[in-house]
Amino acid sequence: CASVGLADAGVMMYDVVAGCSMRQCGDDQYLDPSVSEEFQHEEQGTAEHGMVTVGLLPSLNQVSALVLDGHLQQQTAVQAVKTCISGCHGLYPVIKDCLVTSTQRNIPTTGRQTGQPDAN
Repeated sequence: CASVGLADAGVMMYDVVAGCSMRQCGDDQYLDPSVSEEFQHEEQGTAEHGMVTVGLLPSLNQVSALVLDGHLQQQTAVQAVKTCISGCHGLYPVIKDCLVTSTQRNIPTTGRQTGQPDAN
């Protein structure tokens, strides 16, 4: 995730972007599908097939990107967007934990943090 790399590098941002995709192929749904799942059943000509991708700023709960490719009924597309948003919210604690762990590793240890008195 590019925004995690930017945040880890110290670039100031309003939020990180979490992304999630859902592939719909007939009655089958795949959350964050693999390459084989992305193209599965495409040649069978099912009535509903498509891919929805959502980029979300989780702490702001703001959609920053929305892509729909294929043929989906309105109700199916709306449900796919909601599913992707839920997936992004599920990723957010993992992203935060990774950034906190990385930051803690990169903070230099001072006397105060190790229990030693300051030199001042």
